[in-house]
Amino acid sequence: MGLDVRHRTILIRRFGMDGQDWETFSAISKELGISRERVRQLQEEALDLLRQHTELQ
Repeated sequence: MGLDVRHRTILIRRFGMDGQDWETFSAISKELGISRERVRQLQEEALDLLRQHTELQ
Protein backbone atom coordinates (compact mmCIF):
# COMPACT_ATOMS: atom_id res chain seq x y z
CA MET A 1 0.00 0.00 0.00
CA GLY A 2 1.36 3.39 -0.92
CA LEU A 3 0.33 7.00 -0.99
CA ASP A 4 -0.63 8.55 -4.28
CA VAL A 5 1.45 11.37 -5.74
CA ARG A 6 -0.73 14.16 -4.36
CA HIS A 7 -0.64 12.80 -0.79
CA ARG A 8 3.14 12.25 -0.99
CA THR A 9 3.74 15.70 -2.40
CA ILE A 10 1.78 17.37 0.35
CA LEU A 11 3.52 15.47 3.16
CA ILE A 12 6.96 16.06 1.67
CA ARG A 13 6.35 19.78 1.30
CA ARG A 14 4.50 20.28 4.60
CA PHE A 15 7.17 18.58 6.69
CA GLY A 16 10.27 19.44 4.64
CA MET A 17 11.08 15.80 3.92
CA ASP A 18 13.06 16.71 0.82
CA GLY A 19 15.66 18.73 2.71
CA GLN A 20 13.83 21.98 2.02
CA ASP A 21 12.06 24.11 4.62
CA TRP A 22 8.51 23.08 5.49
CA GLU A 23 5.76 24.92 3.63
CA THR A 24 2.43 26.38 4.72
CA PHE A 25 -0.96 25.16 3.56
CA SER A 26 -1.27 28.45 1.69
CA ALA A 27 1.99 28.04 -0.25
CA ILE A 28 1.13 24.48 -1.24
CA SER A 29 -2.42 25.41 -2.19
CA LYS A 30 -1.20 28.12 -4.57
CA GLU A 31 1.21 25.70 -6.24
CA LEU A 32 -1.37 22.92 -6.61
CA GLY A 33 -4.29 25.18 -7.47
CA ILE A 34 -6.49 23.96 -4.62
CA SER A 35 -7.75 25.57 -1.41
CA ARG A 36 -5.77 25.64 1.83
CA GLU A 37 -8.56 23.63 3.42
CA ARG A 38 -8.24 20.94 0.75
CA VAL A 39 -4.48 20.75 1.38
CA ARG A 40 -5.23 20.28 5.09
CA GLN A 41 -7.78 17.57 4.32
CA LEU A 42 -5.36 15.74 2.03
CA GLN A 43 -2.65 15.94 4.67
CA GLU A 44 -4.98 14.36 7.22
CA GLU A 45 -5.97 11.64 4.73
CA ALA A 46 -2.31 10.86 4.06
CA LEU A 47 -1.47 10.69 7.77
CA ASP A 48 -4.49 8.44 8.38
CA LEU A 49 -3.38 6.12 5.58
CA LEU A 50 0.11 5.92 7.07
CA ARG A 51 -1.33 5.17 10.52
CA GLN A 52 -3.52 2.41 9.10
CA HIS A 53 -0.57 0.93 7.24
CA THR A 54 1.65 0.84 10.34
CA GLU A 55 -1.14 -0.71 12.43
CA LEU A 56 -1.40 -3.60 9.94
CA GLN A 57 2.23 -4.57 10.39
